[in-house]
Amino acid sequence: MSIHERLQKFIDTTDGSIAKFLREVGLSKAFMQKMEVNPNSISSVSLLKIKNVYPDLNIEWLMTGRLPMLLSDEQNNVSHEWVCFDDYIEVKATGVEAAAGYGAYNGSHSICDDPPIYIPREMAKSGSGNYIRIKMIGNSMEPTLREGAILIVRMIYPCDYMSIRTNDVYVVATREDQTYVKRVVNELNGSGCLILMSDNPDRDTYPDIIVFATDVLSIWRVEYYISDNLENMHQDHSQDILFLRKEVAMIRQLMKNKKDGF
Repeated sequence: MSIHERLQKFIDTTDGSIAKFLREVGLSKAFMQKMEVNPNSISSVSLLKIKNVYPDLNIEWLMTGRLPMLLSDEQNNVSHEWVCFDDYIEVKATGVEAAAGYGAYNGSHSICDDPPIYIPREMAKSGSGNYIRIKMIGNSMEPTLREGAILIVRMIYPCDYMSIRTNDVYVVATREDQTYVKRVVNELNGSGCLILMSDNPDRDTYPDIIVFATDVLSIWRVEYYISDNLENMHQDHSQDILFLRKEVAMIRQLMKNKKDGF
């Protein structure tokens, strides 16, 4: 987040009026125009003018992103993480639910009022699109992804659709307001479609879904997965192995009985 963005964030905590802020501080419109061009450049004279009118503003936060934004928050023991927000990427929440199944209906893809979360900037892909977080519903991606999990997804630009990696997990939104989270087979260069596959082995319940390029609204790559459900997947596999062992033992016993003439 730049100095310009932090200043705008502070202005929003007043009445949100840039014109009123400039008038009270004694700065011209050219001040904000220069900051739009050089978002991390601000003169000491301008800082002094802002500080004189808004003494509660923490200049260290304005310059570096180190919390708190307001000095009164520190005096009132308001808890903050002391981090530089320039080192983090903001991940906003949306009202979208991505279905691991037959597709969730989402008439609106707008950002909702839930507070954002932040991920270290080094975790973001270089030159990548925006990051948002969405909630997953359905069971078709089990055991890889569980229902109720939060997915942090990265927007794929349309010019990069042809380069979508087969077998990676994506969120695909269609023009019919259906949103899927699936493992994708990229056939755009061939048959002009994406094949959306479930990780759940129950193919009768979760068949493959074909989405043609003309029906695609947006595509987001699943980068990170947050869940409070720490199930022991190895326990499930152990139970499957135990069941198979019992089946094999039963078959061997039946073959032995047949051989012995029982």
